[in-house]
Amino acid sequence: MLQVIADEFETQWNFPNCVGAFDGKLPPIRRPQNSGSHSYNYKSHFYVHLQAIVDAKYTVMTWISEHTGDKVTVAFSPNPAFTVI
Repeated sequence: MLQVIADEFETQWNFPNCVGAFDGKLPPIRRPQNSGSHSYNYKSHFYVHLQAIVDAKYTVMTWISEHTGDKVTVAFSPNPAFTVI
C-alpha cells in the first residue's frame, strides 16, 4: 500500500520516495480553564496545534491534535496503510 502512495507522488508531483505530505496549523481558541500560559502564542491568542498527513491526492491519511495546556494528544488514521509507519 505504501508503494502505491509513493508511486502516486512520483507520477503526479515528480517527487519520488514520498509516502505523505505533512502540514500544521495553529487556529485560535478561547482560553482553556486553568491553562495559565500554556497554549498561548506570540500573536496574543490561545491555540490548539493541528497537524495532518495527506497522500498525493490530498486525502487525509492521519491527523494529530495537540493541546499542551491539559496534555491532550489525539491521533486518528482512517487509512490502514499508515499504521505500518
